[in-house]
Amino acid sequence: MIVLVKAYTIFSGRLVRSLRRVGIDAAEFELPKGIVGHAKWIFRLMRSEAKIVHYIDGGYPPLLYIVPRLLGKKVVIHWIGSDVRKATSANATVRQKIGLRVGLRFCNLHLAVSEPLAETLKTIGIEAMVIPLVPDKTPPAYDKIPWPTHKTVHAYLPEPDPELYGASTIFRLAEEMRDTNFLVTGHSGKNAPNLPNIKYLGRLREDEMESVWSKAKVLIRLIAVSDGMPQSIIEALARGRYVIWTYRFPFCMQASSLDEAREALKTALAKESPNYDGMVYAREQFNPTVIAEKLKQQYLNLAGRNGLH
Repeated sequence: MIVLVKAYTIFSGRLVRSLRRVGIDAAEFELPKGIVGHAKWIFRLMRSEAKIVHYIDGGYPPLLYIVPRLLGKKVVIHWIGSDVRKATSANATVRQKIGLRVGLRFCNLHLAVSEPLAETLKTIGIEAMVIPLVPDKTPPAYDKIPWPTHKTVHAYLPEPDPELYGASTIFRLAEEMRDTNFLVTGHSGKNAPNLPNIKYLGRLREDEMESVWSKAKVLIRLIAVSDGMPQSIIEALARGRYVIWTYRFPFCMQASSLDEAREALKTALAKESPNYDGMVYAREQFNPTVIAEKLKQQYLNLAGRNGLH
């Protein structure tokens, strides 16, 4: 079976690699631009033997869903977080609402990366199956997981709007807890506190993140808006790290205020051994091959059992 996956940051590449390992001939595609680009895209779809077009993110113009359906393809929309906020926003314009309704009528299957997102989608009449998008790289073996001796915390605070990820709370914690190091990714340090225990690492490649995980005991993610199923949560748990998150989640600590985050952080940093239960849970429940097999089954259901070729 051939599946086309909309190119989307690291998610699409990871998904394509996982699908290929379970026998799906998956390939990424870029969104068309301009009249010529749309013409080429339509021509490619007409010639393609792909049965499925899988969009990561549900916020695209309706034409991108309509054209594949008219050409006999099945359309899958995988909702990831920010797209759900936009789709359910009370501030959406009439044009946006109409476009959403029209486009979604041409979708064959809705997926959501987490249960909370699926519940939110129900408020606009969308029933979505929960299938997360997960890291496709196998974490180190259990006995190869290093356990840091120093109190070190990892926080992702992307520019230009780190406050969506609880920047002020995290900076306050760093100011109070001077004996704790804070490794901040996604941020260059511009217009941010210059504290001796904060190191701004900027945007890192996937292969550079292992160094961060080897140093940090804790991942803290205090997001101010609805979240999907962050890759960092899965990666941290799979490496035995303790996780503090705004949402309730197995083997994580929940915190949504400065006081709650402070207490959770003190508890986590006092741990003298890895989060073994979280490690087992993440590796079993978010195994990329298992997830890819679930997607494969959904593809087969859409295309029909004879859609293997």
